[in-house]
Amino acid sequence: MTAEDHPFAWADRIDPDNLASGSRMEGYYNYNFRVEEAGVSYLYRKPIPNSAVMDLRCISEVPVLRLLERVGFDAPRLLYQSDAGGFFIHDWIDGVTINDVYPDQVRMPDWIPFEVARKMAALHCLDPEPFAAACTDLGASPDCQAFFRAHYDFDCSVHARLFPDVADVYRRLEIPDEPFAGLDELAINIGTRPFCLCHSDIHRKNVLIRPRDETLSILDWELVLVGDPIYDIAVHFHKMRFMPDQEARFLETYAECSPLPLTPPAIRAEVDLYLRLERVKSAIIDACRVRGDILSGKFVGEIAEREAARYARKLDKARAVWSGDQALRTSDPAKILHVLSQQL
Repeated sequence: MTAEDHPFAWADRIDPDNLASGSRMEGYYNYNFRVEEAGVSYLYRKPIPNSAVMDLRCISEVPVLRLLERVGFDAPRLLYQSDAGGFFIHDWIDGVTINDVYPDQVRMPDWIPFEVARKMAALHCLDPEPFAAACTDLGASPDCQAFFRAHYDFDCSVHARLFPDVADVYRRLEIPDEPFAGLDELAINIGTRPFCLCHSDIHRKNVLIRPRDETLSILDWELVLVGDPIYDIAVHFHKMRFMPDQEARFLETYAECSPLPLTPPAIRAEVDLYLRLERVKSAIIDACRVRGDILSGKFVGEIAEREAARYARKLDKARAVWSGDQALRTSDPAKILHVLSQQL
């Protein structure tokens, strides 16, 4: 069989610049398109060149997907990798994202936090050793304090890289010049436990649901790392925005399914420490991301207003961290939109 005769030769002839915009899905590090060949749907995934790295990216998605397929974990299957074209073909999973039917601030059914908790516990039970070497800069298992400090250091480095270009925007948003100051001291309250595989990005747009049989599939494995399982839960809570009672349900289910001797109150206490770091990180990074999408014309009209309001809620959570959790005034989304719409 020649290179031109392989089953996905048709994919090598795709010009991503000519793919219909309606088939495109969101992504910061990859272009994602639904494509069809011979009546079968596939996901065409191609890394975005020179995308600004705002998150720790330690492990290639390819070996992670191979592992998940071997163990039968419900995730996309990698069908083809084009070294020459620099793209990937995944199988197309039927379903809708949580965000499609339960967008931000809309309560989702209680079966979803239960099922995600089960999935996350199962992921955390997989052997992380084949991937550990790629994550040595994040500390060594079971030193979760070193892992916390590694994240703190990375987040500080992202802020230092962004600050010179957007210092005025940050100040107009009332973001401190040293937003992470003192948060490294939280590490002393982080416990010791074995590292595991962490997805690091489970949110409403990264989970496909099948409401009919109450099952789900987790997408986008580009931010997988080996680290503290409590971190994975904290990032999930920060991005998923469950209702408080659903967070409690998640923790109860996770504690029941995890092999670690963790109780929901103990998990909650350390999740809250990581959340302080995540909330500040989100205020720093999303100011730039939302502003970039507004200035590029991606967000206009009601969409821009909605995204500004969403960012305002994130900023308020970060302000609570900076103020020592004291009550503060609620940010005005219209003022936020005005700040983020200004050219420097």
